[in-house]
Amino acid sequence: MQRLHPVSAKLSRRQAWVFLAASLVLAVLVGVGGLVQLAPVAQLDRVIFDTLQAQTAPGQAARDTVVVDIDEVSLAAVGQWPWPRYRIAALVERIAAGQPAAIALDILLPEADRTSLSEIRRTFKRDFDVDISFGGAPPRPAG
Repeated sequence: MQRLHPVSAKLSRRQAWVFLAASLVLAVLVGVGGLVQLAPVAQLDRVIFDTLQAQTAPGQAARDTVVVDIDEVSLAAVGQWPWPRYRIAALVERIAAGQPAAIALDILLPEADRTSLSEIRRTFKRDFDVDISFGGAPPRPAG
């Protein structure tokens, strides 16, 4: 059996140090580029991710999973994001009508809904000292 020798055994001491230094510099550059989202590093990351996903994905997509995507057509029909909470609730209710096993939302809502009727009422009272009321609005859900 032939004994394997590391590549470093074939390099001179100086070549090994140059190789090590270049490798470390490259690793630091890629790491920093990934942290600050440099375009070439981000593009390389996407290409690698897409390639790995394509190679490891099962042959056929699951037929019992449906992803509801808010696309440009939806935005043109309903209005730009962020949508008011009532519109998101209506979408969830419409999806729930299909009796799915689960509904998952990947949405970050860090601020209060400025389009809620109670918020509009408070804003008008604060800014204009006007009391307003709304008729025909659905009751506020409990909880």
